[in-house]
Amino acid sequence: MTVYTAANAEDGRIPVSASQAGIVCANKGVFETTASLETDDLIILCKVPAEHTILNAYLDCDDLDSGSALVLTAGQVNAGKTALEAVAYDLMTDETVAQAGGRKEMDLPSQPLLGPSSSERFFGVQVDAGQGGAEKLGTISLTILYTAQEFGV
Repeated sequence: MTVYTAANAEDGRIPVSASQAGIVCANKGVFETTASLETDDLIILCKVPAEHTILNAYLDCDDLDSGSALVLTAGQVNAGKTALEAVAYDLMTDETVAQAGGRKEMDLPSQPLLGPSSSERFFGVQVDAGQGGAEKLGTISLTILYTAQEFGV
């Protein structure tokens, strides 16, 4: 298992805060793959500031699999930055969008909105099943839309 971190999710980089009523912010993390994605690899892509509610998320991927095996889950990264949190914090699960490239929206309405946290949270993608053919490199990005807690849902 390898952990990768996009520049937008590095420690010390402060995410934009939605400090006024009605403001929705977007945080987009982009990662360019440099090797085949293996099962349990974690790509930390972006973070959301404390006291903010997540409204929606989008996973964009290039065609990263010459076969049909690559499966991803996007969600909140655990405190140790070694894996995703429990399923309750998943934004989307068992996604095959990277097999041919494209965009996937957060699992709505089945996935409830992720309410605010007292600390900033990191979000990323974990590989559930690695690439199934010849190595293909490309881009994975995660965009999260969020608003301040007092103005959230």
